[in-house]
Amino acid sequence: MGSFLKHRSFLTAIIFAAGLVAVFISASVPLGFLPRLVISACILLVCLVLVVMLSAESPARDSEQSVPDEDSKTVLEEELSILDEAAVFFSASMEPAEMLRLVAARLEGVLKNSAVEFFLSGEGSELRKIGSRTSNVVRESAGRLSLVKELAVKALVAKQIERGEFEGMHCVAVPLTRGDMTVAAYSISSQDSSLIPNEDTLQMIASRIEPILGGTLSFASTLANALSDNLTNLPNERAFYLILENQVAEAQRFGDLRSLTVLAVDINAFDEINQKFGHSAGDRLLAFAGGLIREQLRKMDFLARTKGDEFLLILPTAESGASENIQTRIAEAFESTPFEIADGIRRQIRLNYGSATFGKDADTSSGLVKAAVENKLRAKSTDRGGVLQFPKREGS
Repeated sequence: MGSFLKHRSFLTAIIFAAGLVAVFISASVPLGFLPRLVISACILLVCLVLVVMLSAESPARDSEQSVPDEDSKTVLEEELSILDEAAVFFSASMEPAEMLRLVAARLEGVLKNSAVEFFLSGEGSELRKIGSRTSNVVRESAGRLSLVKELAVKALVAKQIERGEFEGMHCVAVPLTRGDMTVAAYSISSQDSSLIPNEDTLQMIASRIEPILGGTLSFASTLANALSDNLTNLPNERAFYLILENQVAEAQRFGDLRSLTVLAVDINAFDEINQKFGHSAGDRLLAFAGGLIREQLRKMDFLARTKGDEFLLILPTAESGASENIQTRIAEAFESTPFEIADGIRRQIRLNYGSATFGKDADTSSGLVKAAVENKLRAKSTDRGGVLQFPKREGS
């Protein structure tokens, strides 16, 4: 924009100079005073109209010139001020993916003809790509996506801006930090290299995004901690009821077309293991049991640890027969996978089960849980095979 302003001033000076020359020439024309005055006025009027037209074109050209250089950095900062409001009002109440989609859409509205995407660090070395849902400003291709992801990885590792090009597509990735950690990167892609901001502007954009990112990550972490059990890393009782309420609503809506079963499970003789081998062994047993149960479930099933050694399962679309099949699969897994209580001491763990089916046993969330727990207690009281097994050392 700065270079255009300089060119506009230069053109304005040329127009005025040309007008003065034309007026001087018209003054030497052998005509009367009045005709020469009219000609001079017309020439000056034409020059004035040209200058006004030139000035009127500048806003349009300024809006087309979306890449912020040093002269327009302040303008971009004003355009991005809405991100500061987002950091205050929304980042502490929205999931990271949704928040970053809003930010990407906002940036694409400011950086014309450019695609903006975020790469958020996940488990292990996985990067999750998050972009605007309405973005169609660049031609999608596997090569471009591979390039921006590679640049994002480099930016995260090196903690510096990385640039690259693929088939005429210019890309840049910028690291985003949270405290001392680099937790994400944002990328800008455009077919016009002049539309890629300079380094100072890229850093300025990052400084606006980082508070939003920090807030939304804190929210996600707080929410995860509030809904998860720290010992087993399973959802907790609060999360269980949130999911169960939704599943009950679906069962009520579709009636017999959508079955639903709640399964209550606890560990047989858990208190004895705690007393004999200590609470650390009991904690390891809870984590062991939770992990082994989860491995036997379908993708749609939901497992939570609620209290003590009790686990509650939601089995959508499962009638009593399907529930029994799942119980059998879990029991067989525990029979074939003994728990190592201590060095050389292994024990086969048994579970106690109780199930309740929507419509048959209860038609509310609390009713289903109550029925499942009561059925489990009833099964325990009539179980004649639950004889305590003494731990054996390997090889004995």
